[in-house]
Amino acid sequence: MKKTNEENSLRGTLFSTVVFVGGTIILFIIVLLVLYMDRV
Repeated sequence: MKKTNEENSLRGTLFSTVVFVGGTIILFIIVLLVLYMDRV
């Protein structure tokens, strides 16, 4: 039982990290696109 809880918590942490990193990258790309469009 304890092992399952640890796995779930680990999976949740991993998911949060992936979402956070992915969101940051997408936000960065959007900012670059906006700056690029602004310059053209």
